[in-house]
Amino acid sequence: PDHILVMPGVAPFVGRTEEVARLESAWRSGRTLVIEGEAGVGKSRLARDFAAAQGPHAYVRCRPGEKALPFAAFTRALRALAGPTPDVDGLMPWVRSELARLLPELGAPPPPLQSPAERGRFIEACILAWAALSADSFDAVLMDDFHLADADSQGLLVAIAQRRCEPGDAPAPAGTTALPYPGAREVLIHRPELDATAAALLRTLVDHPAVFQLALAPLPADAVHRLVQQLSGARDPTRFAARLQQATAGNPFFIAETLRHLAEQRVLTADNQGIWHTDVDDATQDYRELPVPASVHEAVLARVRRLPEAARRVLEAAALAGEPFAPGLLAPACALSELDTVLAIEQALQARLLREHEAGGFAFAHDLVQQSLDRSLAPDRRRLVHRRLALGAQAAGAAAAVIAVHHDASGDAARAVAWRLAAGEEASQLHALPQAIAHWQQGLADGPTPAQAMRLLPLLMRATHLTAQMDGCLQHAQALRQLADEPALPLAERRTALVDAARYLAHCDRQPDALALLDSLPPPPDGLAQARTLIVRADVLRELGRIDEAVAAARAALAGPALPDRERGGLLSTLGLIEMAAGRYPQALAALNESTVLCRQVGDDLGVARGLVQRGSILHVMGDLAAAEAELLQAAELCQRFGMSHMHRSALFSLCAIYSDQTRPDKVLEVATLGWALRPAIPPGGLRLMYRLAFVDAHAALGNLGAALAQATSALEEAQATNERFVWVSVMLTTLELLGLVSEQRRAAGLQQAMAQETLAQLRQHANDWWIAHAKLALLLGDLDGCDGHLARMLPAADVALDRTRIFSTVLRAELYCWP
Repeated sequence: PDHILVMPGVAPFVGRTEEVARLESAWRSGRTLVIEGEAGVGKSRLARDFAAAQGPHAYVRCRPGEKALPFAAFTRALRALAGPTPDVDGLMPWVRSELARLLPELGAPPPPLQSPAERGRFIEACILAWAALSADSFDAVLMDDFHLADADSQGLLVAIAQRRCEPGDAPAPAGTTALPYPGAREVLIHRPELDATAAALLRTLVDHPAVFQLALAPLPADAVHRLVQQLSGARDPTRFAARLQQATAGNPFFIAETLRHLAEQRVLTADNQGIWHTDVDDATQDYRELPVPASVHEAVLARVRRLPEAARRVLEAAALAGEPFAPGLLAPACALSELDTVLAIEQALQARLLREHEAGGFAFAHDLVQQSLDRSLAPDRRRLVHRRLALGAQAAGAAAAVIAVHHDASGDAARAVAWRLAAGEEASQLHALPQAIAHWQQGLADGPTPAQAMRLLPLLMRATHLTAQMDGCLQHAQALRQLADEPALPLAERRTALVDAARYLAHCDRQPDALALLDSLPPPPDGLAQARTLIVRADVLRELGRIDEAVAAARAALAGPALPDRERGGLLSTLGLIEMAAGRYPQALAALNESTVLCRQVGDDLGVARGLVQRGSILHVMGDLAAAEAELLQAAELCQRFGMSHMHRSALFSLCAIYSDQTRPDKVLEVATLGWALRPAIPPGGLRLMYRLAFVDAHAALGNLGAALAQATSALEEAQATNERFVWVSVMLTTLELLGLVSEQRRAAGLQQAMAQETLAQLRQHANDWWIAHAKLALLLGDLDGCDGHLARMLPAADVALDRTRIFSTVLRAELYCWP
């Protein structure tokens, strides 16, 4: 008699010989791997078997419920690399401090991230930690279901992979933070259903020649035949394999679920030798009679329906709970005791619908199982389960984002608002502003109380402003003004809201409206409220160009003792910039010095570095180059010690300007090379172009005209894509002059003709530089009349506030009239 067929937990590995060969070739060449394929096609099996053959590897599976949790996937990957008790003693102190934002066991985290520069330092710490923790223990790190990861983790993992691919177009000096190439390589595994942002992000990676992408197809017919042959023990199961291939389209997971379905129904059995049989073996021509499910979802649900009712209820709740889930969370959602829930989970484990999760608790054997159950739930049942899961998640201390999602899905939107507020604030602490905005906007849509709306709108104004969504920022500012008319709200809160609205009206170029709003406010209730109002007034007046009034407002805010030291330090820094704009350099230096002292006292390293860079810039303008160099060298050392690459790069570029004024091109080249080699790489834009020009000037002064021309050519190509017109004209002027020096007059003339005529109107401040460049080129071409004509078109120095144009004009005219 035939016996009940028990399918093996792991099927034979067949049909992937060509794919494995391509992966091995890419691996030998040191390339990062990206594996793409539809659900159930066997991506995970291929990647894990391949990685195991290369050496030790870490495996991390991203989860469906992580989209709303910034850096959730990366944090779990970091734990997989670091182990149960992270050993981070080999990392620099600032890196360990930043990691505490994700790994609380490392100590108290630093203050929340407030700016893109601070977020950049945090990202750099994550990259360096990844490299250090993976280098000695693993050959590969597999990130499975990459499409399910949160956006911040996706961006960070792609940045790590890209860092390995960076060739660098300037030599990296010792002591820089470039990621070491040796060590674990990233293997990203995903389905095609990436959202638009993730798809674009991944495209930037896979387009690089150092990355290999494999698109995995279903198993072909001959591979399905070999699979059935090995499983069934039959010599030639051609007809059965063909039917299986036709029904499942060669999808390995669907094949496995179909075979389990047939075995559980006793349609498929095994004899004493383990050879498979069906009741229609002798009568069928193509096994059309077999009750094969029409889809993978039907196959899964058919197997679920054969389980006891308690197990079905537990699986339904688990489908909405998020992984990993524990009996204590599922039991109240299913109206079962915890013991009955444990028994139900054991039955689902035996049916191979669940598995034990590597981090504890349980997870689905495949996310297609979870999706099938999710799709099968009736709306009323779904809302009820979400309501119970929300309460269970609250009791278990789950993340605010998880609790908010359950409340919203349960139909209890009002209860979700408080959790949306908290979830957004948690995201903003990591400067994950898109996720924070999404939570807060959903909180507004959920029908908040006036008091809750009063908290949501200022948060949204700041976040939309920081992400350059000016229309959204203005919309929220106007909504806050309307809300401040709500008489049920305390007067002090309404006043604070209006001050916030004024601040962001000014940021949205509505400075007159902002000033009028500030003038309409009731008297402040205390000294702190008065000081904060004055800070906003100073900012608005500065943007209106009313510098003396801005200084007076800032100094009035500083006169009282109410401001906390961190806010006071920031205000003094702003005051320094205002005084600098007014040309009052001693006053600017004094304010910046006081700001730097306060920043040191409160442990604000970024504020200290910023103050040193600003002081160095002012001293440079004042002509005290030695003092300026000392300030900037101190700033650069501080930035390097604390991983502040953005500020570090600014300090180094300011040093380049000093060394250029001192006619020390060797130092310009040394410092510019150091700044260029810092990681992360300089993004496209003005600072990157100015570094290019520093290379041009240094190479030209050292006689390396070929290197100078190569950098100028690259700068010219990049400048065409930038919207920073003042930088663009600097690149054009420098390139024109260099082309003249290397006797490329024809090329220079072509570039001159290609320049847009409206440039002068846009760049009036640079008009004389423009005509000087044209005059120089004409002089090099021997066109004396043209040179004199260009000089005649120069504006009076007073019109452009550049006395140096008189010097340039005089020198060039002398060259012209002395021409042999």
